[in-house]
Amino acid sequence: CRAEPCHAMLWPLRWHESLSWPLPKRQGRPSQAVAPSCSRLVVPRLLATGAALLVATAPRVADSFDAARRVESARLYGDVGDFAYYFVDLLIGSPIPQRTSVIADTGSTVCAFPCSGCEHCGHHLDSSFDVSKSVSARWISCLSGRACGTCTHGRCSYVQSYTEGSSISGSWLMDYVSIGDEFQQNPPVVARLGCHSRETKLFYTQRANGILGMAPGESGRPSILEDLFSDRAHVDAALFAMCLAEQGGLLTVGGYNATTHALDSSGNPLSPLWVPMQARHSYSIKLASLTLAGEGGIPLLNDGFGHTIVDSGTTYTYLPQVLYRRLRDAVNAYCESHGSCGAKRAGTTCWNVERYQDLQNFPSLQVQFAAGGEMLWRAESYMYRKYGKGDMWCYGFQDNGAVRETVLGATWMIHRNVIFDIAHGRLGIAEATCPSFRQRPPPPSSRITVPSLPGQPAIAQDERSSGVRLPSFNIPALPGSSSTAGVVVAVVLTLLAIAGVVGVARNLKVADERARRIYSARASPSAGAGGAGGGASRRARRPGKVSSPSASVAGRLALSEDGDRTPALAGSGDRSSPVAMPLTMWLRSGGGSGSGCGGASQGSGGGSSAGNSELEASRMSRMGGGDGGGLRQHNQWVGVCPSVNPYLAT
Repeated sequence: CRAEPCHAMLWPLRWHESLSWPLPKRQGRPSQAVAPSCSRLVVPRLLATGAALLVATAPRVADSFDAARRVESARLYGDVGDFAYYFVDLLIGSPIPQRTSVIADTGSTVCAFPCSGCEHCGHHLDSSFDVSKSVSARWISCLSGRACGTCTHGRCSYVQSYTEGSSISGSWLMDYVSIGDEFQQNPPVVARLGCHSRETKLFYTQRANGILGMAPGESGRPSILEDLFSDRAHVDAALFAMCLAEQGGLLTVGGYNATTHALDSSGNPLSPLWVPMQARHSYSIKLASLTLAGEGGIPLLNDGFGHTIVDSGTTYTYLPQVLYRRLRDAVNAYCESHGSCGAKRAGTTCWNVERYQDLQNFPSLQVQFAAGGEMLWRAESYMYRKYGKGDMWCYGFQDNGAVRETVLGATWMIHRNVIFDIAHGRLGIAEATCPSFRQRPPPPSSRITVPSLPGQPAIAQDERSSGVRLPSFNIPALPGSSSTAGVVVAVVLTLLAIAGVVGVARNLKVADERARRIYSARASPSAGAGGAGGGASRRARRPGKVSSPSASVAGRLALSEDGDRTPALAGSGDRSSPVAMPLTMWLRSGGGSGSGCGGASQGSGGGSSAGNSELEASRMSRMGGGDGGGLRQHNQWVGVCPSVNPYLAT
C-alpha cells in the first residue's frame, strides 16, 4: 500500500524479490498477516461488513496470467487430510474448453484423464472429456511418425502403473490445453494428452479426474510442461513453483511469486534458499542431516537418507525406517517433557490440538542440505489435520521400511514456496504464506478461437460418436466384371477380415491380462490388503515398472479392482504343475534359457535367493502408524524368476 490507495485491498502481482509484500507477516514464519499501515484508510469502512476482518488480514495474491512478465498462474485445490493430494484445473479443447481436474504430481510424467466412453472409469469432480465436442482434437496415429510405444486401433496408446498399485491406460491425442480456470486467462498451447479408457484402484476411486505429471521425461524436462516452456511468447523460463497451503495453493509457470514469502528483518521478502537439483526422471536433491531444533538440538541422523526426491504427488514424507523411528520417538519424548506440547495424545502418531496456534508448542526440525544451507520444518507442515477438519493432528511423515530412499512429499512442501528451476538445475525453498483456495469457479462457458492443428485432419463426426477410426481402402474392381457387385463383395470380405483380426487380437489381450493376474498372485502370495489401522493410503503416485506395455498392471494383490478373486494356485514350489504365465514375459526372459533372472532361483517356499537383488528391491513394506494404513508397493515386475515350466507358458 504505502502511499498508494489500497483500492479495496487489491494489489498488482509483483515478481521481483526486492519488492515487499504489502501485508507484513511475522518474520521467518508463515502465519496470519497483520494489517498494513494503510489499513486506517480502508479498514474502518470494511469493518462494517461481516467479512471485513478476513479481507483485511488474509494474503492477497494475484493468480492470473502476467503477460508483461510471461508468467502463468493457476489455483491449486485439495489438502492432505481430506483429498490426500493437491490438484489443478485444466481447460482442454475448443471452441468451448472442457474443464478437468488433475493431481499436480512432480513424481510422474504422464498427463492423462478419463474420456467419454471409458470402459472402466470412476465418478470424478468433472465430466469425462468428450472428444467429439473439441474441433481441435487429433488422435495421434501410429503412422504419424511420432515415437509410439504401443498401438490400439491405429492410435498411439499407453499403460502406466504407479507404485501404490493403481494404473491407467488409454490413447494419446493432441489438443489445446491451458492450466488454471477461465478467469485466469492463461493462453492455451498444443500438448500431448492421455485419454483414459481404463483406470484402476486409486485412480478409479479418487475425486480428481486425472493426473498432471510434471516430472522430467527422457529429454530432461517435464512432459506437458515442456510444451508450456516452448511457448516463449507467453512463458519466460523453464521454471515452475508450487506454494502449498493447508488447503489449496498456487502453481506458477515461467516464474515464481516472491510476494508470498516470509519477511526478513528489514521487512523484505526472504530470498529462496537454492540447492542443487538433478532433474532426471524425478527431482532429486541431497540431504546431510536432520536435527530436532530447540534446546541444544538433538541430532537424529547425519547420513542414510539415500536417494531423495521431491514428489508433490506423494501425500506424506517417507523416511528410511531408522530415521522415521528416531524422529517419531524424539517428537513424542519432547512433548512428554514439555507438558504434552499443549495437546492430548491420540494414539502413537496423533494428537488432539484445541487451537491451531498450539502447534507452535511442538518442536521444529532443522533440515541440513549436503550443498550447504538449512531450513526449518515446522509442526504446521510435518503434521496434518486428520480428515481435513476437527482437532486431531497426525504426523505427516511415514516409515519407508528398509528402502534406503527419502520421499519429500506434500507435507514437506506445505507453507513454503518450492521453486523447480529446471534451466539452472536448482531447487529454491522459501517459507511463505501461501494462498488458500477451497471453492472452484464454474466451468468455462466462453468460446475461444485457436488455429487449426497442422497435419492430420479433424476427427470425423462418425469417429467421434463411435470412438473408432476405420481405415480407408481403395478397392479395385474385380477382373472381368463391369458391375459394382465385385466391389461390394471385396468390401465385405475386407471388413470380415478386419473383424477377424480385431477379434483375435482382443482375445489374445484378454488371455494375456488374465495370465498376468494369475502370475502376479503366484509371484507375490504374501501381499496383503490394507495397513494395521485405517484405509488405503492415497499417495506415492510415482511410476512403477511394467513387464509389457500391453499389461494392465493393478498391483500384486490377488483381489482385483472389480472384486473378483483369481483361482487358487498350486504350491509355489511345485514345478510339476503348469501355471499360466504371460507369453510376452516368457519371451523376454529367454524362453526358458535361464536369462533374465540374474542367477536367482526360487525354492520350494516360493522365495528367491539372496542373489536376486532386483527382486529384493521390488518388495513391499507396510507403513507404520494408525493414520496411514495401506501398502507401499515398489517397482513392479522386476527380477521375478518364474517357477514354472517355460514350455508350458500360454
